[in-house]
Amino acid sequence: MSNKKKPEEELLPEQAASAVKGDLGILRDALLEELLHTQPFEFDLNADALYRQYRDSYSLRGEESAADAFGKAVSLTGGYANSYAQSVAAQTYDDYMLKLQDKALQIYENAYDRYKQENDRKADIYKMISSREEEEYTRLQDAEKEAYKREQESQKADYEKQQDALSFAYKMAQLGDFSYLQEAGIDISALLSAAKEKENAPEKISVTIQNTAEETYYTYGYAALVRYLDRQISYGQITEKGKSQILKALTGRG
Repeated sequence: MSNKKKPEEELLPEQAASAVKGDLGILRDALLEELLHTQPFEFDLNADALYRQYRDSYSLRGEESAADAFGKAVSLTGGYANSYAQSVAAQTYDDYMLKLQDKALQIYENAYDRYKQENDRKADIYKMISSREEEEYTRLQDAEKEAYKREQESQKADYEKQQDALSFAYKMAQLGDFSYLQEAGIDISALLSAAKEKENAPEKISVTIQNTAEETYYTYGYAALVRYLDRQISYGQITEKGKSQILKALTGRG
């Protein structure tokens, strides 16, 4: 298993501890603060150990090579120092100084690359955290919307169920069963009173049936009257209640 640390742990160990605990906001704010106050790139070659090593080495080798070149040039002119020998020695030394400048430029560029990579890494981590927070925010928003939607659907279903129950209760009430309305918590006292009044109210009977019933009774008697009224019930012209009303009115018994 790899033990390689995460980028944020390498970059900001103390703040990364907060990130591990889930407090990414602290790390994000710290990174933003650093990015906003990033110092311009500065590099002191003479303070760099690698450059000093190259400088001392190339200076020494340049001096040694210049002296060697000077000696060889002098030997070509009979052992006497001259401007040519000095020019060759100076050129040899300058060649080493040019090589040192190349090394200095390389060291400088490497230092700048490290500076830039460090800032880029901070920016990348900041973007990663911001993206993660945005995703989390979006996830929470979606979850809240979904929960709200489910709640609305549940309330709608409950309402529709309640309305169906009330509709059924009122239908049953029309058939004379008020128990469902009572179970729904509705005051049925007025309905009961109306039903009672309706029950006690005399049935409306046509004049033709009344006259025919009277003629049948006085002509053929009680039994014929009952048979006549039963036929009217079967025809749906009167009800048992209407039959009782007529019997009571004509014979005194219902």
